[in-house]
Amino acid sequence: MKCPNCNNINKKYLYKYQEFIADDYDLRCTSLQYQKPNLIKCIECNLIFSELLNIKFEKLYGDVIDEQYIKSIEFKKRYFQNTFKKILKHVNKASEVLEIGSYYGVFGSIIRPEVNKYKGIELSSHAVEFAKKNYSLDVESKSIDQHLDDIEKLDVIIMSHVIEHLDRPFEDLRKIRDKMNDKSIFIFSTYNMDSFIAKLLGKHYHWIMPMHKFYFTKSFLQNFMENNGLELVETITDTHTTSVMYFLTKIKTILPFLNFILGPLTNINFLNKIYFKINLGDLDLYVVRKK
Repeated sequence: MKCPNCNNINKKYLYKYQEFIADDYDLRCTSLQYQKPNLIKCIECNLIFSELLNIKFEKLYGDVIDEQYIKSIEFKKRYFQNTFKKILKHVNKASEVLEIGSYYGVFGSIIRPEVNKYKGIELSSHAVEFAKKNYSLDVESKSIDQHLDDIEKLDVIIMSHVIEHLDRPFEDLRKIRDKMNDKSIFIFSTYNMDSFIAKLLGKHYHWIMPMHKFYFTKSFLQNFMENNGLELVETITDTHTTSVMYFLTKIKTILPFLNFILGPLTNINFLNKIYFKINLGDLDLYVVRKK
């Protein structure tokens, strides 16, 4: 397949699985669709990408309804509160923040009281209406293209767990760059395929899933930024917060042979109210400026 970054033709898979068959794609944040697509690693630029590369997911996100996410909002708040503390030095009361992929508005509800102006864009109409109704956020159902075409400049841009889902991440990054000035800051998060856990698990890495089209390493992202007028200011390791119930549900799906043990546990309701932090060293926040 042709690399979407450097156009090199690649003939070998990084990870080869059984033939990928899906009637539809579960694009919810809480997706339990773990049938893995084949992955290719470009021998020229080292980008890792999915065989589902050319399926236009962005057209499908508008119909996403994620009830499980809504049920999980309490521990999602804890996660985003912790994340916001890590980036707080790059945001202040004068900041005008654009959040790309604002989903159900949890991160936006934490950001909004701490800044001058907040705007969210999100493809899921259901998520947009929830964020408006429950958090009174200024959120619209728009693509990156649609929003950036309507504005002149960006101040602070936040994009949490989004870049790996995009149909055209490199074009979108360049468009964001073009709307930045020397004072703008761009903060995004994604998984690191060079992390110890990703290398240890290899083709069984749990974040290899259909809705993730791109997989990055720190070195790839740094090289891309250097070659595209961006500068990496800081890399911060992020930490997941989850409930015991959600964690067990994920494990049960990934490792179905444990169902006889985990199945009964996932029926114990109070486990959904017990939270814990988990840091496998594979989730990073990138803080970027325009050169």
